[in-house]
Amino acid sequence: MIGPALFVAFGAAGCLGLFTGEITDRLGLRPVLLFLFAASAASLLLVAFVPTSWAGAIISAGLQGICVMCLSAVFPSGANVSSQIFLPPALLLS
Repeated sequence: MIGPALFVAFGAAGCLGLFTGEITDRLGLRPVLLFLFAASAASLLLVAFVPTSWAGAIISAGLQGICVMCLSAVFPSGANVSSQIFLPPALLLS
């Protein structure tokens, strides 16, 4: 019975991913990523410490929905961004 509620919470909160570009333009990539990773950690901690609570599970699903959709907007599927982010330009092979 809770499965559909979790799916709806995940999807509804994931709609915030539509605004990721605007938020990233205003705040910058670093604060957005820090928030997303903190929200993901909070989601996992919520499930770990309150495993029998429906409200906790729904909030956790919502937080994960935000994280997944926003991160997929920041790092598009198939894009090779890892070398561009972590390596200095002098080390990149052209």
